[in-house]
Amino acid sequence: MIVFIQYLAIIIIVFLGLLAGTFLSHIAKEELRPGKKYFVFIRNLLAAITGALLFTKFHLIIPLVVGIVLLIVLVNLKTTDAWLYLPASIILPIAAQNTDLLIIASSLIFLLGMVMAGLSFNVKESLKKNIKTQLAKNYYFVIIAIVLFFLLY
Repeated sequence: MIVFIQYLAIIIIVFLGLLAGTFLSHIAKEELRPGKKYFVFIRNLLAAITGALLFTKFHLIIPLVVGIVLLIVLVNLKTTDAWLYLPASIILPIAAQNTDLLIIASSLIFLLGMVMAGLSFNVKESLKKNIKTQLAKNYYFVIIAIVLFFLLY
């Protein structure tokens, strides 16, 4: 079981993945265009692995099948970033039941945030404007994760 203050610190650190991705995108602007197809695949892969983590209590084959199915669906659906970050806020409080699972899930969601920030970075705008855009588009992540923590615990 995790205490709320620890969980809040984890939420803030995971949310900082968006800011870290924005800063990295600002530093490496010239790499964004050629790397976009790889970022999209990595985003889908991280989302599929994070979703499959929920099924780790079952037999080994179930998370593997769920992860592969999620990856195939995400690759074929052409999903948006906003849609992918919402399930991450739902997965985090569920993973808080197991400390090991929480560490893995929060690390994957941090990386997912970095990749999503890189995909939505606007090269024509300033760093400050990009950060404000990321915070405005994804603030619900923190709210949903906190509300679900109180509902589940």
